[in-house]
Amino acid sequence: KVFGDKNEFPSETKKYKKGESEYELTVSKRSFGEDYTWVEKIRIEYGMEAAYVFEMYMLDNQLVIFYGSGL
Repeated sequence: KVFGDKNEFPSETKKYKKGESEYELTVSKRSFGEDYTWVEKIRIEYGMEAAYVFEMYMLDNQLVIFYGSGL
């Protein structure tokens, strides 16, 4: 379980460990002046033996959720 219902929505790029797994969270943002930023994409990579990737972003007016894995 990467995030739970009590966790904050990710807003910054960071790496962290949860148990034995290491997670790399990448948040791509666009800035519109000093007061407004738009999150374009959230990407999470993790895994020890297999690699897992989760991405969430908007494409036109639709939310795209991508989940993939591989060795």
